[in-house]
Amino acid sequence: MTLHRSLLALALLALTCLPALARPAEDEGSERARLRRQQHELEAQHAQRLAECAQRFEVNKCRQKATGDFKAGLQPLLERERILDEEARTHRALMQSLRTSVRQGDEAASGPAVRAAAHAASRTASEQRSARSKEKDDKAARKAAQLQADEQQAAERQRQARQRQLALEAHAKAVHERNARRDTKPAAGLPIPSAASIAALPAASRASP
Repeated sequence: MTLHRSLLALALLALTCLPALARPAEDEGSERARLRRQQHELEAQHAQRLAECAQRFEVNKCRQKATGDFKAGLQPLLERERILDEEARTHRALMQSLRTSVRQGDEAASGPAVRAAAHAASRTASEQRSARSKEKDDKAARKAAQLQADEQQAAERQRQARQRQLALEAHAKAVHERNARRDTKPAAGLPIPSAASIAALPAASRASP
């Protein structure tokens, strides 16, 4: 009779704990699907950027930048997948421990183990939620910082390009003005002889027609 009550108590406890243990697995599946979607999006963006690089002047530099951004964006997704794998192994171990405790039916030995497993599962679920929240915040911060850096680099490149353009325009204008002054300068005429210079000429020169 005592054994029957122990088994009944363990079964009720298992029914109470199993939904809590199953929820992390469901969350894991949805999160893995989200991670796969993000990886596919990154791959598509990377392919598009490589195609755009082919139309630019500095092709290799553009491709290196695109590949670097792709790896930087992919790294946190791969790290999150690794964490999910570890959490899944922990979750399976907890489930196995709970099933073993229920099968044994020893209230004195298995009761604390079941409660410890349930507590560990609850704590694991809480830690997972906290980790996901922190990951989202970190990802948003990294994305904002990257966007700001890209905008600053783009603004700096635009400013440098504008300076080069202004310098070229100023040089072309100076060359044009110099050529125009040279083309329009009047030729120097012969000087008009004065009366004194005429009088100083020999008589034969003055008599010449």
